[in-house]
Amino acid sequence: MNNVELRRLYFSVLDHILREMSARFNEHNSKLARALASLEKKSDKFLDTKAIQPLLDLKNFMIVDTECCVAKQ
Repeated sequence: MNNVELRRLYFSVLDHILREMSARFNEHNSKLARALASLEKKSDKFLDTKAIQPLLDLKNFMIVDTECCVAKQ
């Protein structure tokens, strides 16, 4: 392989990696990951209703702020 072919292969692989990362780490998946993190007791946003809302939206589940306050205790 000459330098031009290696360069094309290099950029082709980089493009593939970037497309894959964009697909896996889109905004929706990032929101879900942050929502899951808010279920961790050590989290600053532990059981914060706004933080867990993306998870609740998956099943059209409603939650009341007072329920989270009680669960935190």
